[in-house]
Amino acid sequence: MAKDKGTLPASEANAGDAKIIKQVGSAPELPHDVAKEYGLHHEHDVKPSHESEASPGKEAAAEVPPSLEVDNPKTDQAVDDIVAKESDELLNMQGEKPPAQPAKRTFRQKIANFFKAWWRNKWARYITIVVLLAAIIAVAIIPGARYFVLNTVGVRSSASIIVLDETTQLPLKNVSVTLGSKKAQTDIKGVAKLQGLKLGKYQLAVKRIAFAEQTRQVTIGWGSNPLGSVKLHAVGTQYTIQVTDYLSGKPLEGAEAESEQGNALSDKNGKIILTVEDTDVTKLAVTLRANGYRNEPVALDAANTASVQQALVPAEKAVFVSKQSGKYDVISSDLDGKNHKLLLAGTGLESSSISLVVSPDNKQAALISQRENMRDADGYLLYSLTIINITEGTSSVVERAQQIVPVDWLGNRLIYRTTIAGASAANAQRNRLISYNYESNARMQLATANQFNVALSAKGIVYFAASSTDPRATMGLFRIKPDGSARERLSDKEVWTTLRTSYNTLSLQSPDGWYTHTIGSKEFTKASGPPNFVTYSYVEQANGSSLWADTRDGKGVLSLLAKEGQNTVLVAQPGLTYPVRWAGDKAVVYRVATSSETADYAASPNGGTPRKISDVTPSFGFAQIY
Repeated sequence: MAKDKGTLPASEANAGDAKIIKQVGSAPELPHDVAKEYGLHHEHDVKPSHESEASPGKEAAAEVPPSLEVDNPKTDQAVDDIVAKESDELLNMQGEKPPAQPAKRTFRQKIANFFKAWWRNKWARYITIVVLLAAIIAVAIIPGARYFVLNTVGVRSSASIIVLDETTQLPLKNVSVTLGSKKAQTDIKGVAKLQGLKLGKYQLAVKRIAFAEQTRQVTIGWGSNPLGSVKLHAVGTQYTIQVTDYLSGKPLEGAEAESEQGNALSDKNGKIILTVEDTDVTKLAVTLRANGYRNEPVALDAANTASVQQALVPAEKAVFVSKQSGKYDVISSDLDGKNHKLLLAGTGLESSSISLVVSPDNKQAALISQRENMRDADGYLLYSLTIINITEGTSSVVERAQQIVPVDWLGNRLIYRTTIAGASAANAQRNRLISYNYESNARMQLATANQFNVALSAKGIVYFAASSTDPRATMGLFRIKPDGSARERLSDKEVWTTLRTSYNTLSLQSPDGWYTHTIGSKEFTKASGPPNFVTYSYVEQANGSSLWADTRDGKGVLSLLAKEGQNTVLVAQPGLTYPVRWAGDKAVVYRVATSSETADYAASPNGGTPRKISDVTPSFGFAQIY
């Protein structure tokens, strides 16, 4: 039988097998199932036993399988796995575990080992210390290096500068100030502030229309970096405006003139020098402003640079009753009579018995009238107390009674007395003394009585005394704070009459004669009767000054009593009377009633000539019961 192509004789095949076994060495023979698992077994290599040897005269096919080649990686891996497995089994039989693999070092451990190694090497330590010292010295003495380090770690600084007009030496507003990429504008005080600046050198640029630009180099260090002041030289056209107070006629310092191109402030003499760029405009629109004054528009002739005079009117409002429409309307206006505004229209039901009083902060007005034509259960026509918001023009009714009499405004509280049952003399609560807080819209009852002989206020304290018409009433003079606290009984005698004869003194009449009482104390001194039966009303301001009116030589006199006790006559005018009130700290308002006019006037606490505001309809103010 012919030999198959690619086969070896049996003897050669056996020799090859022997060679392979010899090269494998002492490795154990692969079991059949293991060889099959690792792909080392081939079914076609397994022959029946009767075919395991070649027949005489025939050549056996002895081709070497790839899985048994010497360099076969699968064979090597299988051998290694078998050896490892048998070794593990042997160790387990002996009660031992295979050696653990060394744990992988963490990043922190690597860092710790690095520093340990660095610390053990003295040359590495010395070199590092020298380098650090050199870096610290460089940062300390070389600004560029210091700024670089601080900027790198995120340090930022700020700077401020003041810009002045070289002509007037006064601050300039809305001037552009630039440091690097940072920009800011000056405020009314001429101050510009820049934030978030890196440390180092900058080019400072200060620029405004109609002024020569200024530039200089500055260094921004750590901190606030005040850069001082810069004075800009005017190169445009300059206009002069003289500003005064409308009532006193005195110059106003710090008033501002503002146009589209810029602004300027007045000096202590009220003089404003406004610098603008030369243009073809024939009229220059300017607005004058000052704290506590009404804004005033002014049109300047561009071709005329002569000085212009302008008076500013205090911003507070006058509030009065006017029957010009045929009804009793409540009107507000500026102190020069301009800008009339209807706050509360009359209903046509009012009588001439009207009271109108304004709060110390000039934000609220209290109107007492019979505008609602309402009656109580006994048929009495009722008065209503209406609180008017002067700024917003809103109003609300907070009280209705047969009679309502305003006593005083003390801060944000209106003190008033009500009569609720006029026909009943037996009612112990017929009269009530009320404190109304307009901010919280809350009423508080301070005292009750069948009838009050005294209900007045002095230096922020409310005084009251009940009448003996009610035998159950507690006699004496009492005082209480507007919020209902600190109620005290000062005297156990019935008080018939109380007059405020001076800023610090009350005169009281009792059944056994007259006494004087110093306001704020608890003492009473026996005295003769007052020279005249006049009580003075002092209208106090927050700064301690007070207004009060008197009659001298046939004229009404309005005086200012300073906190220090100095008395100054502001106005002497025929017919001057109450009501009197402060209109802010720059003006006072008072009533004049003569045969020829009933009008409200404004005057300045700093002197000057009074100015008429408007003709008004007569109305009552505060009433002190005595």
